Amino acid sequence: MLANLISTPRKAKNAGIETINSNKTRYDAAPGLKELRMAAAKKLKIENGLDYDFENIVISSGAKHAITNALIALVDPGDEVIVPMPYWVSYPEMIKLTGGVPVFVDTAFENNFKLTADELKASITDKTKILFITNPSNPTGAVYTKDELMAIAEVCLENNIIILLTKSMSAFVSKILLQVLLHFQMLLRYHCHH
Repeated sequence: MLANLISTPRKAKNAGIETINSNKTRYDAAPGLKELRMAAAKKLKIENGLDYDFENIVISSGAKHAITNALIALVDPGDEVIVPMPYWVSYPEMIKLTGGVPVFVDTAFENNFKLTADELKASITDKTKILFITNPSNPTGAVYTKDELMAIAEVCLENNIIILLTKSMSAFVSKILLQVLLHFQMLLRYHCHH
């Protein structure tokens, strides 16, 4: 029923027809169409104040594709990837696909099932390489505050853990994450130079 209510917008249909009529039907560069990557760079600059060259942007066919590619690039066999519970069903399998080991961390109902810095610290071993975190949480929808993310980022920085963060496109969440990531970059620069 819902599928009948949501149809492809006319503008998208026309663009698809034009693409076929222009014979743009072959494979393109692996990171995606240059024009699309340039548009994404422009969006990031205008809406988020982030200045990326289109060469630093990769377009994927969806979140699972992007996450799997990131895990393939980052995970070596035996590396541990921390996954707060509850989690989306495919996350552990994506980690295992790369030879990584998912490490599940229980979160508390009283904290809206959000991972705390203390829970993270308790789950770190010498094999921990990545923290996989979603904000808003998938599947609970819980949203981390700036302070909660800052505390988690500090633990990751202290332990040389990569944060693999997926997020909603909502402006509110993006603004919080942008503030945390900018602070995290400053801390990283400080630690690298001292």
